[in-house]
Amino acid sequence: MGAITSYGMLAQYDWLKVGVCLAGSSYYGHFAKALADGVTKQGIEFPFDVDARIRELAPYDLSAAPTKLKNRPLMIWHGKADDVVPFQYSEKLYEALVEEDMSDNVAFMVDEKAKHKISIEGMLAGVGFLEEKL
Repeated sequence: MGAITSYGMLAQYDWLKVGVCLAGSSYYGHFAKALADGVTKQGIEFPFDVDARIRELAPYDLSAAPTKLKNRPLMIWHGKADDVVPFQYSEKLYEALVEEDMSDNVAFMVDEKAKHKISIEGMLAGVGFLEEKL
């Protein structure tokens, strides 16, 4: 599954023991709002209340409650040049985990040149992280 889904699952399911999130965002509300605003700027109207739908994402928003990670191992990989999911989301989450003194089991890998396509190095690091932690 994708990194965005993985973050939401980590926020909801304590039985998950480890996470590897490659080029995703745990900032569900903020990212959804940014995507919706981009669509609206194109003149497209939604057939529902966007803000109400975004509020429904709150239980899955790991960024709003990073303590839900509960010190489970997490690898975050993101390319700085990502043009789909902004790199800043991963950087901000990692900084929040450091600030909350919850980064001991977190590996944060940055690919200086990668866009949204995961590099072979990122994939291999993710597999290695899972092998080590499971």
